[in-house]
Amino acid sequence: MFFFFLFIRGPPKSSLSSSSAASDVYKRQQQVSFELVTGDIGQDGAEQRYLSRLTLRLDAACASTVEVALSYDGGPWETVASLTAREARRSYDLPLVPRRHSTLRLRLRGKGQITLRSLAKNLAAAKGGLVEEQEEATWQV
Repeated sequence: MFFFFLFIRGPPKSSLSSSSAASDVYKRQQQVSFELVTGDIGQDGAEQRYLSRLTLRLDAACASTVEVALSYDGGPWETVASLTAREARRSYDLPLVPRRHSTLRLRLRGKGQITLRSLAKNLAAAKGGLVEEQEEATWQV
């Protein structure tokens, strides 16, 4: 079971003139700070498998930045990837290869407007052989 939390901190609201309203809204979208933290992601079964790859599908609605950090087994956060989207309306696949763990937490933090479209887990047998099936969970933020 997955749990995630989203914290959004934006700039203070100001009055907009009607002539520059669209431009100001776009600029404010680029300045919005966000943070998403999942609950523990672990192995649900008793099989001898481990998480060999985690692929994030992200969409950027405007110029945005995002930093991806992982916490293994309740330890400190480790930044494993960062992404800068300079173009609006673009999709990104971000593959991550985590080290072996019992539980994993994921944190996305940045500025702008990023949508986490899907999170795909690739599992491998503990002896190193790749398991054919792939589990996928999809969330829209």
